[in-house]
Amino acid sequence: MTITSVVTDTGNLPGDGANFSFSFSPINILANSELRVYHTVTATGVETLLVEGTGATQYSVSAITFPGTGNIIYPATSTGAIPSTETILIKRVPTQDQQTLLKTQGPYSPKVLERTFDKIVTMILDLQEQLNRCLKIQITEPTITNLDVGDQSTFTAGDHLLVDAAGTGFSTAALSSGTDATASDASPADVSVSAAAAGSNADFSRDDHVHLLPTTVPRLATENIYTETQILNKGGDITAANALDLDAQPGNIFDITGNTAITSIGTIGIGTEVTLQFDGTPLLTHHATNLVLPGGQSIQIQAGDIAVLYEYAAADWRLKDFIHGTATNGRMPGPDYESAETALNDDAQTTFAHSLSRTPSKVEVILRANTATSQGWADNEEMVFPLQWSGALADDQVDVTFDGTNVYITQGFAIQLLDHTSFDSESITQTQYDWVVRAWA
Repeated sequence: MTITSVVTDTGNLPGDGANFSFSFSPINILANSELRVYHTVTATGVETLLVEGTGATQYSVSAITFPGTGNIIYPATSTGAIPSTETILIKRVPTQDQQTLLKTQGPYSPKVLERTFDKIVTMILDLQEQLNRCLKIQITEPTITNLDVGDQSTFTAGDHLLVDAAGTGFSTAALSSGTDATASDASPADVSVSAAAAGSNADFSRDDHVHLLPTTVPRLATENIYTETQILNKGGDITAANALDLDAQPGNIFDITGNTAITSIGTIGIGTEVTLQFDGTPLLTHHATNLVLPGGQSIQIQAGDIAVLYEYAAADWRLKDFIHGTATNGRMPGPDYESAETALNDDAQTTFAHSLSRTPSKVEVILRANTATSQGWADNEEMVFPLQWSGALADDQVDVTFDGTNVYITQGFAIQLLDHTSFDSESITQTQYDWVVRAWA
């Protein structure tokens, strides 16, 4: 026999649920005892060294002429073939001995010598296979010059191997020393996001990690309950512009500086809600799709005013709430309804359908000049009529009422106003004035 193959094991041979024979060719052996047979369950990695025999958990070797190759039968009973999820590995492990005795002037037998040389080669191959599975230092590594890690007296259970301080060899160290760490099974503490901090302990324990508490607890697919304080980020100041760009700064709360009229707001994301505090006096300009304001009325902003808007569709913003910056300026956000200029109607009732679907929270009735009047009013000069008059109603008076559908103006025959020059009361020329009604939901 000659050794022409360096193969020392078959690798993992999967079963198929039917066959019992597993070949170990081209591996040559000198005796059955040189074989090691391993059974492995692939899913778990559990490996079992089998024993030669005749039982259901043992293997047998088919008849071969030594030296030579052949097959093993597993199980030896030829029942219960292993499935494809299990494997067999067959390895040659020669005995570490040499029992050939050559006598002086004895007969020469080439076969005896060849067999002896073959065994030596198989022993070398077995050692090489083991070396191939070992950690090795790169051959060009210049610094590791000492592979001695000490005698048994220096080893302690749980120590690990590391390059020594000089960088020329190896030593052992306990995991709890220096900056090394161990994993603790101590229960970590639940904390809020703001309480998370850097660790203070060399071990991985509750000192070094936290479980962040959720800020929302989902109940249904479309519902959240906030269990912690919600803090919205305040972005940097943004200068008022015709096309206001809120996406330039991260956040949901902004100071708006400057006085340039705002006619649109760029998209951030449908459903976004923002709070704007104005430091200047821009005109917040109503637009039917870009910037929808109550009643379709633009709002002249004053410093300190606050507007809450949400993005209903892409770049389609709606005013949700409005707060006056000062309690003394007497202004409200634009009305939800404002009528067209309507001629006065002697001794009759004029009806204005406000379409609010509810009784208004506030109503203003405006008397507006449509030209320079006999009482010294300028064109478009206006006054707010009180909703109730003191004293008994007369022909020079006006009654204003409203409900969930309409605002009603009932007027007498001769409305009187003070002349702006003489300061005397006089009946107005009704064609010089119009009614305007404003209502808030």
